Amino acid sequence: MERQFIDPAELELRRDSDFLRSQNMVGEGAPVYDPLNECEIMVKKLEMIEAAKGYDGPAAPRSCEL
Repeated sequence: MERQFIDPAELELRRDSDFLRSQNMVGEGAPVYDPLNECEIMVKKLEMIEAAKGYDGPAAPRSCEL
């Protein structure tokens, strides 16, 4: 079995303590976003990290559509 490639921006997001804390707060009074809105927020955050770190974006634009 091959190892899957993990996007560098996603790795950075997994190390972001604020993001991890926000994920753990769901159900504890934190605002709960509908899945589409949450996806859009994740995409924006990934794009911000990519831009800050100088990574190239994906060849196809990210989409939140199912």
